[in-house]
Amino acid sequence: MLAPAIVTQLREVFSVLDGSIALVCQPSSHPKQVELLSLLTEVADTSPHITVRTGGAPSAVPRFTLEVDARASGVWF
Repeated sequence: MLAPAIVTQLREVFSVLDGSIALVCQPSSHPKQVELLSLLTEVADTSPHITVRTGGAPSAVPRFTLEVDARASGVWF
């Protein structure tokens, strides 16, 4: 899904991370949920500091939030 040039750029940008970032995807039966999880996994694969997990209440639409050092950031996509 991600172009090789984007993966390279993400690796460079994320190389300076010193904390942990979790991309927490809400469960959803939406047909695009699989695509979102795939994208988030590709992003997480660019840094050992980034993880993906599913959690929270089910959502009608695909959405995820960021946790920084195991704390909610308040940022939702």
